[in-house]
Amino acid sequence: MPKNTPEQLREVVINIFQKSDIDIAVISPSFKRRRIIDIQSDLAKASAKYLSVVEPVGYSSDDYKSAKMETLLGEIKKSGRILYSRTK
Repeated sequence: MPKNTPEQLREVVINIFQKSDIDIAVISPSFKRRRIIDIQSDLAKASAKYLSVVEPVGYSSDDYKSAKMETLLGEIKKSGRILYSRTK
């Protein structure tokens, strides 16, 4: 199971709504052919170690590009803020 280090990740996007939880989307091309359960497991382990209050959700770059506005990822695209970004 591949591990995603900050060097492998493309973007970490945060979206905070008033009186809501914190949604963090981790966008990585390395998520493309992985099962969602494996992605979430890796992210849960990382967040438990560093961000115990936050529950990150992982998406592939293709998921991010094709997200519909009525989805969580669509809302993050619309009003989220990029916390970390790395270009190739």
